[in-house]
Amino acid sequence: AFSKALPPGTINFISGSGRTTMPPLMESGKIDSLAFIGGSGAADKLIKAHPEPHRLKLFLQLEAKNMGVYLPDLFDSDSDDAHMDRIMKETVAGTL
Repeated sequence: AFSKALPPGTINFISGSGRTTMPPLMESGKIDSLAFIGGSGAADKLIKAHPEPHRLKLFLQLEAKNMGVYLPDLFDSDSDDAHMDRIMKETVAGTL
């Protein structure tokens, strides 16, 4: 869904150890937005590493286990209730 709705390069997922992958990216200043799941101390370090931290758009799930992304059409009035029930069960299962 993302690849059809957004231009290339809009969202990039980086895997690997955050302690090694993220500091060079943040220090480059090329990051405009940061979605982060983890501890508040790590988030503070990443934000402070950016040359213009006040310009960052942030979505932080601090001290969280996981993040769910729900696209707007999921909540349309014509959405299938069985589909919504399955999604909610999977969301709850993912938090345990």
